[in-house]
Amino acid sequence: MRKTIIETARSMALVLTSFFLSAFVADPQPKTKNLAGIWEMQINNRPTGFLKILGTGGEVTNVRLTPLGFVKTLSDSYEIQSDSTYIEKVTEHETNTLNQTNVVLRYQMDNPNTLTISYTIKNFHGKETYRRVPFTIVVN
Repeated sequence: MRKTIIETARSMALVLTSFFLSAFVADPQPKTKNLAGIWEMQINNRPTGFLKILGTGGEVTNVRLTPLGFVKTLSDSYEIQSDSTYIEKVTEHETNTLNQTNVVLRYQMDNPNTLTISYTIKNFHGKETYRRVPFTIVVN
């Protein structure tokens, strides 16, 4: 059991490291620069372990922390439509309910480190707040 947990943690570390490097090494487009980053959902100003990773090339991956490590919950691309709207083009969702759909999200940035997203999916209205996760890529 312990070996499986360690192997899972190593695998997730490799996946996240490769994503971070591919997502943030390229020069970002000016209109996507604000959104690119690692964002953690907050509830009542407390971290949840749910991450939204927005790459500079239009990639988005959502992961959540579980006792066994991170689990990918959504994989797709995103396209900014305006300074307040973007579309997530969902190709893979953990419950398959959003596979092959386009989700319109309205966003607002009160400051460079706070992102609020609102959306409607199948008559459900949602609103989520995210805080930017600071990180540094070290290249040896």
